[in-house]
Amino acid sequence: MSNLLKENSRVKVIKDGNFVIKKYKNLSDEANKILLAKLEVKDKFSDIEGIVIPTDYTKVNGKVNEIITPYIDKPNFYVSLNHTVYDLKTIALVMENLQNLIKQGNDRGLIFTDFVSQGNLRYDPITHKPFIIDYDGYQVDNIPASSLSAYLLAPPFRTKKYYTKGLYTRNADLMQLLLRWYSLCTGLDFLKTGIPNVSNAMALVNLTDKTIVSHFNKLFLNKYNNDDLKGEFMRMYKDYEVVPIIPGLPKPRAFIKKN
Repeated sequence: MSNLLKENSRVKVIKDGNFVIKKYKNLSDEANKILLAKLEVKDKFSDIEGIVIPTDYTKVNGKVNEIITPYIDKPNFYVSLNHTVYDLKTIALVMENLQNLIKQGNDRGLIFTDFVSQGNLRYDPITHKPFIIDYDGYQVDNIPASSLSAYLLAPPFRTKKYYTKGLYTRNADLMQLLLRWYSLCTGLDFLKTGIPNVSNAMALVNLTDKTIVSHFNKLFLNKYNNDDLKGEFMRMYKDYEVVPIIPGLPKPRAFIKKN
């Protein structure tokens, strides 16, 4: 039995058994060229667990008609005031695994320009392993991405540090990781609280840890690359807890240093 997952003017997405079929509508010649280039090299990433790539695709008159991808039957891992309130340990474990997965992809020429958007990141609640879906939206080697997160569209991140010669850099993925962690922990959108005033975003949630604050500040310093975040999410879990700012409401939350 097939189930409609999504449909708009560009695509129709159907779950059929253990697979997801994405059917394209009115694909332009340029978009088709980009998509075909990505599909031709997809198998070089098949050994990276957590990066979900298409198993097959079809063409009609030289244009991609549909791509077929394994269905990841795991929960979405995203931020919503009406969604699950994650404990800090779960956030730390998933985000540590996610930053490892993204680095593996970066080292192989992948940039994940839209992994923070709703529905594009799944996780295993038992193992805390992440899964990044929507392969056709990735930037692959010198082949540009076809979809971007709201973070990458924010004016402070439209600089050569993040985007040069038509391609995004690893700095873009590191920035998205840090901003997603902030939102998961606090329930607040950094684009609304931290731009243009980073100190405001820190003060709102009592985030005073000097190392983490330095990571955030560096996002806006174009002469420096963003910091590698390995170990940082677990360190914050071990040193801090998050508590509701307003009694009785699960979010927003603020950081409190453990004794």
